[in-house]
Amino acid sequence: MKRLIALIIIMLALVNFLPASGQIAKTKNTKQEWATIRLKSEHLKSSDTLVLTTYGNYIYGELNSQRTIATQDGTGIYTFRIPIRNVPQRFSIDGAGLRENSALLSYYAEPGDNITITGSREAGGDWQMSFSGTGAAKYQSIYSADTAIAKLARRLGSRIIRSPMQRNFGRSDSLSAYGLSFINGRSRGMIPEIATLIKARVIGKLYERGVLFLSPRLSPKATAAELNYLKRQYDELAARPIDTVNVITAQSPEYIKLLFERLRTGATFAVYPSNPSLKALYDQIAASFKGPYFDRLTTHLLMGYKPDANSTTGDYLDCIRIALSKLKDTIAQGYLRRQLAAYSKGIDSFSFALPDTAGKIHRLVDFKGKVVLMDFWFTGCGPCLQFAELLHRDIIPIYKDDPRIVFVNINADRDAGKWKESVSGGRYTPPGSISLFTEGKAFDHPLIRHYNFTGFPQVVLLDGNGKVYSALVPHDRKGLLALLQEALAEGSISKGKR
Repeated sequence: MKRLIALIIIMLALVNFLPASGQIAKTKNTKQEWATIRLKSEHLKSSDTLVLTTYGNYIYGELNSQRTIATQDGTGIYTFRIPIRNVPQRFSIDGAGLRENSALLSYYAEPGDNITITGSREAGGDWQMSFSGTGAAKYQSIYSADTAIAKLARRLGSRIIRSPMQRNFGRSDSLSAYGLSFINGRSRGMIPEIATLIKARVIGKLYERGVLFLSPRLSPKATAAELNYLKRQYDELAARPIDTVNVITAQSPEYIKLLFERLRTGATFAVYPSNPSLKALYDQIAASFKGPYFDRLTTHLLMGYKPDANSTTGDYLDCIRIALSKLKDTIAQGYLRRQLAAYSKGIDSFSFALPDTAGKIHRLVDFKGKVVLMDFWFTGCGPCLQFAELLHRDIIPIYKDDPRIVFVNINADRDAGKWKESVSGGRYTPPGSISLFTEGKAFDHPLIRHYNFTGFPQVVLLDGNGKVYSALVPHDRKGLLALLQEALAEGSISKGKR
């Protein structure tokens, strides 16, 4: 009964909240306008730097974004002048010095916003951010909703619920209903587009967690009873209303992620115990979505693709070619064309020059005549640790005395000290691999941008002529060994050539 009430609240909130489905979002400005944000917090040190990221239309991850690094002025204040390229303009402010509850992630600005943000410690010990100035209401609403939902989640987590699945979806119902009602009461004065995006953010973030809870449990080892239970939970989620028409909601990355995970999990149930192929997922998106939803979900699928046993590199590139003939978003088309060019076998690789921990510069040309496996990672990346362990345990020992191949790991941290500490720890950098650094530029480094990387680990295999052999390298022992043997056997280089 409680779940039904929560669901009714969510549906009513959506009906009352979303603009007419035909309404077009304001996506471009005819002139340059600005928003100004000043931030000061007790826990930030004078040496801390913060990063402002502004986003264009959502493509995938951090793609179609620009970053600006800011330092404190003499009074301990960081000042950001945000160019308004889209209305609303999505942005984030983050940095190593900001604690989890004080980073501003996926906020929305309008021309003329002039905000002062102050961070301080509450009596209970938690950090609290307060907002004042022109346009402060929407910032305070987003922050207060996030904070209130987090506190409610802690209380709900202490209750005894019959199963982990019921706990997960029960929380999502309660938190979504609470978050939507919380923002409804504070949306006065917001332009409709921003109110819609904030709501879509709440729904997307919370229900995506529920869907993601299902996926890893769909293993071939699941019993019939477990599978039936998971399917009932998924069917309950899939029966909930979704918006696939409103062009404003399609700009919410959180909502697009929810739709994608919902579709992918449903496709997995359909072919269980196998996994759906890339082409099958693309075909389902094409059959189920139109307009900006098709564009967003297609680019989300293709830019976030990871190699698996059900789809080859050829399948991936063929899917990109098909998508390019149907996509309307010219920016998404541009990214996919770059992806097609950078990932095609035989294309020239980016000619890098990067330092190691001693400051020595290593250039791509230094490895001419060798197959090069480049492993990209950052500190704190769990999957990066898993891939490093795979190299250390199963791959590098086989080739440690083979002069035809070299292993290079490339770090994408912003802090050189953190990178060096991780290298000395050895968990991310297996013995026998050369450790290089992108000089604190992270996603802004030309090498990272060349391959459109949006997350890590990423692995690229080059042949002896510095050309791409594969930019979709398997992350399992069998697949990776087969690819390396294939590259060496093709005669890209001669045995023993240096």
